[in-house]
Amino acid sequence: GSFETYLARIQEEHGRIPTAIAAGDEAAARDAMRAHLRGSQDRYRALIHKNPSESYDVSIGHHTTR
Repeated sequence: GSFETYLARIQEEHGRIPTAIAAGDEAAARDAMRAHLRGSQDRYRALIHKNPSESYDVSIGHHTTR
C-alpha cells in the first residue's frame, strides 16, 4: 500500500467516528473508535516488524533509530 492509501484508510476510519456521534448512534461510534484503534495498533506492529531497528515517534511524526 502506498502512503496515499494509508492516509485514505485513516481518514475513513476517523470519518466514521463523528458520523456515528452526529447520528446519535453510540454503538456505531464505539465500534468505529475500536476499529480505528485496532487498525492503528496493527499498522504500528507491521511498521515495527518491517523496521525492527527503528520506531515511529507519533508525538513528533517521524521515525527514530533505536
